[in-house]
Amino acid sequence: MRDPREPLPFTLLVLLGFLVARFLGVALHEVGGHGLATLAVGGSFYAFYISPGEGAAFVYTPPVAYGAADWPHFAVLVSGIAAELLVGLVLLLIYPRIRGFVPRLFALLLLVVLLVQALLYMALGALPFIGGDTANAARALGAPALYVAFFVAGLAWTTLVAFVVSRRLVDLLGDALPRRPELLYLALFWFLPLLVALAAGAIGGSALGPFLLVYLAAFAGFATLCYVLAVVGVSRSPGRRTAADAVTWRGLTPLVLAAILLVPAWLGAFGPSQGTAHGLLLQDPPLEAEFQFATEMAVNVELRVSGNRSAGPALAVVFRFRGLPTSTSPLEERLWRSYDDRADFPRYVSEATFRCGTMLGLSEWRVDPGPYIGGAGDAVWSASSRRLRDLPRVIPLVPRDPTELDRAFVKQANGTYSLYVYDPYRARPPYGGFLDALNLTWTPNIQLLHAEVDGFAVADPVLDANARSLTYQNLFFETSPRWYRFDLSLFD
Repeated sequence: MRDPREPLPFTLLVLLGFLVARFLGVALHEVGGHGLATLAVGGSFYAFYISPGEGAAFVYTPPVAYGAADWPHFAVLVSGIAAELLVGLVLLLIYPRIRGFVPRLFALLLLVVLLVQALLYMALGALPFIGGDTANAARALGAPALYVAFFVAGLAWTTLVAFVVSRRLVDLLGDALPRRPELLYLALFWFLPLLVALAAGAIGGSALGPFLLVYLAAFAGFATLCYVLAVVGVSRSPGRRTAADAVTWRGLTPLVLAAILLVPAWLGAFGPSQGTAHGLLLQDPPLEAEFQFATEMAVNVELRVSGNRSAGPALAVVFRFRGLPTSTSPLEERLWRSYDDRADFPRYVSEATFRCGTMLGLSEWRVDPGPYIGGAGDAVWSASSRRLRDLPRVIPLVPRDPTELDRAFVKQANGTYSLYVYDPYRARPPYGGFLDALNLTWTPNIQLLHAEVDGFAVADPVLDANARSLTYQNLFFETSPRWYRFDLSLFD
């Protein structure tokens, strides 16, 4: 039977072994690291995706007090790398006890994934312009020194571990090295995994981003340096041999079976890439995680004016919110659609009452009759998508003390009232949203005399006199009105 150290069988073994090792490494990082750490700090781990090229754990950790160091989030962020390093160090310690060429080669490939790649990710991910787990971890604690610590420690340990793995590889290849060009096994052992990673990304249509290019270049540089240092003065030493059982094919069957199981799981159950991921949904995400799936919200506000001349004006305000999803895969779409019939109402109520106070100058509001999800025919107009969004989160508000409405309605000398409304997102940065539409409605005993917005705004009002409604639909944040003024006449 052919020597497994011959170039062709060695190539096939490296490809097969790295595919399995990478899949196991990503699973350990996402599930054994991020997932279990989230559960340990009292968070929710509700979905994950695994492939040889990339992975993702969908988690939610409860927020900490304002201004406090976010230790739970820090623990979750660093847990993926920590899990890989812990298992990798144990494997490195027991490596001398592993017998057989194939098992030892697979162990070295696993060490590449768990130690070399993880440590390099720890270093490069600490760069703020890349923003990996370590950079986000440093940000969670508000500790800028951690950026440098992660970067320096990551590069130093990457160099050391890559040299150790290279030296173990040289020992494993033994007398096969003098028969072949020295750099042949450098290319096969260290560079073939890069091709596997690129191929895995190409299958799912992943693009080569700046981080991936920097990572691949750094990985190739460290691998070359450490392998050459390990080979010099060793590979051509006379009488160099491997153990008798190290050149057999023992251990190949479990590796093949693992690949047979993992490849269909990757391409079928999980999906080729994050962009096409089906993933595994463990449970519905918690209500508090709703905003993780929307980068912005469509915000519509309705002002309902009622009252008469003797009692004065009354006002109710209705906020309608709808998140604009950032779903990039079937898995994320499933997670987002799980919120169709449920919502994080406490957060919506907090947002509505805060913005309403800015909009009308009254800080005390109560929800009446109660928040709900809009039904059939109820939609929010979204400027960014130029269309209506269904299932809005409706928050109806009324003033706690109606007598304070004179701060919003200014009574003129002729008995009319002027209602001043300020855009709640432009008036108080950070903006965090966009007022897509403002709608004014009034009862039959009220007449709208005049409406205007600030002179620099671009907003075309839509007046429906029969329905007693005036609507401003804003197309762009930069040109939306900073303030609105409505002059009203009330009758008994």
